Amino acid sequence: MIKNLFTKFSNIDKNTLYAFLFILSLTTVYSVLYNIPYLIKLGLPVKIIILFFIVSIMRDFIIWYIACLNKWIFAIFAIITFTVSGGLQYLYGYMNIGLNIGTFEMVFSTNFTEAAGVINLKLLMFFLIGFLFALFFILLRNKIKFPPITGGGEFTNSFF
Repeated sequence: MIKNLFTKFSNIDKNTLYAFLFILSLTTVYSVLYNIPYLIKLGLPVKIIILFFIVSIMRDFIIWYIACLNKWIFAIFAIITFTVSGGLQYLYGYMNIGLNIGTFEMVFSTNFTEAAGVINLKLLMFFLIGFLFALFFILLRNKIKFPPITGGGEFTNSFF
């Protein structure tokens, strides 16, 4: 049975393997940057953090795979996701403001003078770092040729 499994995986073409590794690395980087710091700050045990990390990667893999099907959708989704997550990471890490309905009320009901007190170089750096990660993954995504989605219910030459 194991020998049969290895022969099926050896038939996978390079593009499929590159696409799989790209999405896996993207989800790992995203989880390490933006999902796991919330759990560490809560002081959860290491076993729980590892479990959440694995679940986060599996969940994000599906989301990012769908976004990767089209390079333009991926570009827009990556820029919005990484940039906004950078800003939210700053709010949670340095101002102890979590993402909830109160956060949205605060953002939409503030005036310019209140917002100017929150905007500083550190917040802009978080936005910039998120934007740079998005650009890096967009450029990398455009170099990888994603295999087409194939129909059928049996194992084909691709993971997808």
